[in-house]
Amino acid sequence: MTTPSWTWILIFFGILPFLIARAFSRVRVDALVPMSRSALERARAFQWTVGGLLVLGGALLAAGIRAGPAVAWVGLALVLVGLLVLTVGWPFIWPTGHVEGEWVWLSFVHPRFAHELGRLYGPRAPSG
Repeated sequence: MTTPSWTWILIFFGILPFLIARAFSRVRVDALVPMSRSALERARAFQWTVGGLLVLGGALLAAGIRAGPAVAWVGLALVLVGLLVLTVGWPFIWPTGHVEGEWVWLSFVHPRFAHELGRLYGPRAPSG
């Protein structure tokens, strides 16, 4: 999924116009990208780690209602760490890309896969 970069200017006009523009200008392309067994295992471990941080943080945040603010703060910290790990780690674990016109530019794919795509589609690709 990709969103045009011009939508960021709308953040100065408020969060609502920004979110509306991001939602309606988003382009999503579904594709199958091959992954090695080790890359898929890394991705699954990443998902379990992030999921565990978010679930444990949410549980501690809820338990903080009865146990006190210290437990709630730990829960909130775990949720925030989980979101940070998700945001920073996602592009390094899963192949990502962005849409430019009729082309999808992929990032974080295996070098042999990138070479083969370049061999097949490179002559037709726009420069840039």
